Amino acid sequence: MTTKIRHDRPNERHNQTQVIREISKIWKFGMTEPDREYYMIFCKEAREEYEYQYKEFRATGQYMPSQNFEKIQDVGPWVRMDWNKKNALEKEISRYDSVVFPARPPEFDEEYFRKEEERKKRRKIKDKEIALRKGGEQC
Repeated sequence: MTTKIRHDRPNERHNQTQVIREISKIWKFGMTEPDREYYMIFCKEAREEYEYQYKEFRATGQYMPSQNFEKIQDVGPWVRMDWNKKNALEKEISRYDSVVFPARPPEFDEEYFRKEEERKKRRKIKDKEIALRKGGEQC
């Protein structure tokens, strides 16, 4: 779904947190029960296949490529290989020219790193306050 949202909004700044909120609302309120069931089965089958391949790789150092799932353009989301088993969303994103989106502009990363440093500083101050309070209680 993230791929579809990014494809449908090429000129908007991508905010993954906001996209996850939208997808959650779709899952809760806008998706039919059969669609939810499809995704749950898809996830279960993909997970089972991954775990089998992982065990095979750990035992032999290699594994057989999936016969059921593939990554779109080798970098995009996983979809079913069999066209007839794909749902409407999988078919739609399989037709996109590209599922690789441009990297975030550096100024967005700079803002993120600045906020992250501020958060670390606030957390450090809070941890010191807690330690001081606990130290005072022990006396």
